[in-house]
Amino acid sequence: MPGTLAHSPGDILRRVIIDLGLGIDPETNASENTWPVYAEGESDKPDTAITVRTTVGVAGPRMMINGEYNDADGVQVRIRAGNHTTGWVKAKAVDQALCALSLKTISFGSASYLVWSLSRSGTINPLGNEPGNKRKLFTINYLMMVEQR
Repeated sequence: MPGTLAHSPGDILRRVIIDLGLGIDPETNASENTWPVYAEGESDKPDTAITVRTTVGVAGPRMMINGEYNDADGVQVRIRAGNHTTGWVKAKAVDQALCALSLKTISFGSASYLVWSLSRSGTINPLGNEPGNKRKLFTINYLMMVEQR
């Protein structure tokens, strides 16, 4: 979408995931039995975590009315869990909620965003074990159309 964003697409989608009740903000609500949601990097504890990263997007067409480009930002959601079943079930829940998302307004700080659409660019990708331990990793990639209000 045209315009500059005050926050990264990864941080915006992180806030959406928290707002949908799929995880918690680890800065304000820490618990070992919940799914903390991070942007661009995560803590080593607990075993369960959701991390949203900004990735490469897709350059959209230039709109002839105003000359602006209609780009889609790339975002990746990574789910980390202690075992495969827990990770798979959480990845499916996150994916189903995000695929059903449309016209979601999210605010944090002094910024407000309208997520016009979120399109999955692939299915859930089970990555296997996290390097160095037995935790399981899953990723899902999306293209997000977002506009700062």
